[in-house]
Amino acid sequence: MSDPLWDDILGLSEVPASFKQLAVKTWVETTYVDRDYRDLYYNYYSKKHFPYARLTPRVHFSRNDSWDEDSYLGNIVLYAPEKDHPALRPFKYNIRSEFLGSEWYRCESEFTVHALGHTYRFPRFPLITQDAEFTRCAHAAAWSNLTYFSERFSSYKHRHPSDIINDIEFFKAERHFPSSGLEIGEMCMILKRSGMFPKIYMSEAHKGFYTLLDIYLESGFPLIAGIAKYDKQKKENVSLHAINIFGHNRADVSKFNIGKVHVDRKGPYTFKYRDKYLIGDDNLFPYQVMKIDVSGVSYRIFDRLLTFIVPLPRQVNCLAEVVQEYIEFLDKGGKFPDFDSAAKLLAAKYGQILFRPFLATAGGFLENIRKNYEDKNEEYFRQFYKVGLPHFIWVIEITCESFLPDSSTFGHIILDATASCEGGRWSGALISWNFGHEMKLQDANRTWLSKRWTRTDSEVLDQRFPMMRRNLKPIS
Repeated sequence: MSDPLWDDILGLSEVPASFKQLAVKTWVETTYVDRDYRDLYYNYYSKKHFPYARLTPRVHFSRNDSWDEDSYLGNIVLYAPEKDHPALRPFKYNIRSEFLGSEWYRCESEFTVHALGHTYRFPRFPLITQDAEFTRCAHAAAWSNLTYFSERFSSYKHRHPSDIINDIEFFKAERHFPSSGLEIGEMCMILKRSGMFPKIYMSEAHKGFYTLLDIYLESGFPLIAGIAKYDKQKKENVSLHAINIFGHNRADVSKFNIGKVHVDRKGPYTFKYRDKYLIGDDNLFPYQVMKIDVSGVSYRIFDRLLTFIVPLPRQVNCLAEVVQEYIEFLDKGGKFPDFDSAAKLLAAKYGQILFRPFLATAGGFLENIRKNYEDKNEEYFRQFYKVGLPHFIWVIEITCESFLPDSSTFGHIILDATASCEGGRWSGALISWNFGHEMKLQDANRTWLSKRWTRTDSEVLDQRFPMMRRNLKPIS
């Protein structure tokens, strides 16, 4: 065990200083069997003339000499060194995110490591690098997303790099390696063959592009995105690159004003002041930061966010753009049964209403109610069980700007995410709304049920609850 070998590992020159300060001890495991490297080895490297090693080094990091679970910071699996290329290159990162500080929310899956006689379990977002021969940045981004879902949900199986490469073998007219990367349609095909139903969003084709990105990210979906640098002389995008977007910062509302919000974010949303995003870039250390603010996109040489892919479940028919239209409809004075009067009371007392939309499962939402609605949770349960909830729902939390710092909300609007509500047919998807301890629900027969627990409108508005955090969690 020694001090960290930052200068000896190629690609670690830009490790955040905060991680270097924490990772004061290193242990190098010289012969480790990594299932994804071994997959590449048997499918590709073993077929080459000059030999490649089957075993890879793995470097572990710790805060101190104890190497207990609280001290362990994660590990980096390296490519096996070659005779002509002895430099150590990272192959896979399994790094904890605590070094970032507490200003972030992120998607992470639990990872288990057996080393040094210990079993370490910790959350992290998986990241793999390209070998620039069989895999490129698009393959790495697809692997990271698929690995996250396979570790979070048992319905998705682990996909090895060769699975991702072979998924598009019969959809390409020419040989697929040495690889020149993937087109966006090919990336969607990889996701579809893994049991997902992706949706593509393009910055030039979708109104409110950045708001749509925020809605899906708030829902806990890690996104595959395409970024580029705009060449002013050629008047075209160059240096195309695929990344993962899987987290965002806690925006400090006091540092912003409505005139400084990105032009695409001027709307009644809680996330309109957000300006930093956690990304996975296969060329760099995990948890890089991309800025999107009034001046546009800023990340290293890149200044354009061209597209993103969201891997949705099959049952979701009501997409984020429909929810976006619905919120804008409400913000402009759109009405539905009794909501308008309650909303006016809320706005009169606390200022502009803001909405936080996200996709959730009914089970996750009900669990949130059970935990956060204290002594009234049983009554809430009974009301929702009267009407029943579909497996996927859109939850729109209702709050005001002054309550963003403490992440509190007054209530929810629930939409059926399995409904088809194109063309403004939102009433067919509306299930319920509630302010504090007053709620209205629509049953399967389109009959409105009402329940109220307080006597005055003032008491209703004073009921506040924590915002729901499930898939996208804060760094503690």
